[in-house]
Amino acid sequence: MKQTVYLYDSIPRVDFETEADWQDKHILLKAAFPFDLHTDKSTYDVQFGNLERPTHANTSWDAAKYELCAHKWADLSEGGYGVNDCKYGHGASGSTLTLTLLRCPSDPNPDADLGAHRFVYSLYPHGGDFRTGGTI
Repeated sequence: MKQTVYLYDSIPRVDFETEADWQDKHILLKAAFPFDLHTDKSTYDVQFGNLERPTHANTSWDAAKYELCAHKWADLSEGGYGVNDCKYGHGASGSTLTLTLLRCPSDPNPDADLGAHRFVYSLYPHGGDFRTGGTI
C-alpha cells in the first residue's frame, strides 16, 4: 500500500490518496479516526436524504447498527463543530469515525476487491452540524 496525505492552506480538508494491490482474502481494511467530540449520533448521506444512527451500543438494536453503506459522506458533529469523511462503508462508535476501505468476502464473489485500487477519501472539519458546515 502507498498513501499520500494532502494538507491545504486554502481549504479546511485533508485528503488521503491511497493505492493498494490487494491480494488478501477474508480481510477487512478500515481507517479509524478518533476525534475529541461528544455526540450520541452520527449522520450519513443515503439515497434521497440522510440518516442518523447512534454512536453507542446501549441496546442490541443499537449494537446491530455498527456500519452503514452511505453514498457520499458520514458526519460526526457536536454543538458548533463537526467532521466528515467519504467512501461507502461507514461506522461510528463514541467519537471514533470508521471507514471501510477494502474487503474480501468469499460470498457472493470470492474475488471481490482483489487487485489494484486507487481511491481518495477526505476529512472535512467544519463549524456547526453537517448542514451549516457545508458537508453536502
